[in-house]
Amino acid sequence: MVRFPADNRTPVLARDAPAPPGGRDTAVEVIGHAGLAIDTEGGTPARRNLDEALSLGVDRLEVDVLCTAGGRLVLRHDVCLADGRFVADLDLAEVRDADPDLLTIDEAVEHLDGRVALLLDIKMAAAAELLGTWLRRRRDQDAYALCTENIAWLLHLRFAAPRVERWPSFPDLGERRTHHVQRVVAGMWRSHASVGGLIRGIGDVQRAASQLRHRPHESLANLAGMPWRARLPADVARARADVGAAGICVHHWVVSEQLVEEAHAEGLHVNAWTVNNPFAARTVASAGVDSITTDRVHVVRLAVDHGTHPAPASAPAARSGR
Repeated sequence: MVRFPADNRTPVLARDAPAPPGGRDTAVEVIGHAGLAIDTEGGTPARRNLDEALSLGVDRLEVDVLCTAGGRLVLRHDVCLADGRFVADLDLAEVRDADPDLLTIDEAVEHLDGRVALLLDIKMAAAAELLGTWLRRRRDQDAYALCTENIAWLLHLRFAAPRVERWPSFPDLGERRTHHVQRVVAGMWRSHASVGGLIRGIGDVQRAASQLRHRPHESLANLAGMPWRARLPADVARARADVGAAGICVHHWVVSEQLVEEAHAEGLHVNAWTVNNPFAARTVASAGVDSITTDRVHVVRLAVDHGTHPAPASAPAARSGR
């Protein structure tokens, strides 16, 4: 674990530690995922998506940051265009030929005009380097937080933009659902490749199977989170020391009351991503998370605030993504 002198910044603590499940005093914040544009081609947030986020009153808006060959920071979820070309290999004009709604980070910030805080999800190393310079020039650094699974990028930004909060993301499941499955299987193998691990894993699988019929979503989430749940608190503690984290972003599969309690004890804000299912939203809220990242703001807010399952027709199911 790398240790560094304390940052010259005022620590930002998470909100009050959670009450027992179901008894929280403060509302869970709702963060709009991917600029509320995950269903658009490439996940590119246009001005209309930003306006929708403002109209829904999100507490924060998460946007994905890439950079072009000419060093322009742009907002887009997918690093490749539909034809397979990498955004990083093209200049801004070439990307806009294929993706006319593409906004630079400056255009988006100007459009939002300080009306909502931004969580900047870094998608490539070059973007991390450019963000450090971009953030240092801004007077509103407290309006931003940075997140990524890549600890090295956050370590760079710890020194490049020390006043901006860093929220490392756990675990690294990749960009697409196919990546999720592959990494869950690989993680299962690593975490259970011993006699003790095998015995523990059999018990975990049996418990998940017993829930499958009556609570299928919870059952599958418990199974998917098995490879990481036990070791995640230690990973979080290392990241807290290495990058001076003010928060963590945790996939909802691996959220647990123990993890949230330990993170809060370290003064960390806990965010659960990406939650589009009302049952999952209630589950992570009961565990004590501070915020939930979602594509379905209204649905999740109803589920968390009222504990009721919204009507299925209230919004279309959104494509899962990171």
